Amino acid sequence: MLWRLSAWLLNVPLPIRHFDFAYAAPESQQGYGLVFPAPRRYGQKSFGYWFKVSELETPVSRDEHALRVFLTDAYTQIISPPRAFGAVGGKVRNCLMRNYPHWPSLEEVAAQLHTAPSRLQRHLAAEQTSLQWLKDDLRRDLAISRLLWSRVSLVQLASELGFSDSAAFQRAFKRWTGQHCGAYRRRDK
Repeated sequence: MLWRLSAWLLNVPLPIRHFDFAYAAPESQQGYGLVFPAPRRYGQKSFGYWFKVSELETPVSRDEHALRVFLTDAYTQIISPPRAFGAVGGKVRNCLMRNYPHWPSLEEVAAQLHTAPSRLQRHLAAEQTSLQWLKDDLRRDLAISRLLWSRVSLVQLASELGFSDSAAFQRAFKRWTGQHCGAYRRRDK
């Protein structure tokens, strides 16, 4: 989170050379690549992330207005892994996050973005994505974060993520990460 906050304050990508972890490498590192998109070193003396010192010369370029906008969408800006979704895909993902835990339909998203549903679908298709793919991608990121950093029950998490029941959520999580929810949650304990 500190890395993403630093990049946001400087308004630059802030490429990371590597991340250091003070614990041994976990058995499965599948989710780590999504959250930490650079080489990872385990068994280090402390946690940290490394970047070029010249990046510190970049002045903070955000003002109070930008901070207010940022705080309305802090999860997407800080916690969610930074990825390029395309101009329309990024707007749709941000719209989904702002509405969380409600999962809006295509028509609701289009209305919030002041466009027609058919036009929104065409733009997403041109970016080789869809509302469902963006929704599943965000739900996966939220599930990983919530399983690692909270004690929310699987039933409650399934409901928050818009699944009909816990079993459907657990099947989707296994498909996304290759692991069962319980094993994923226990791996860092």
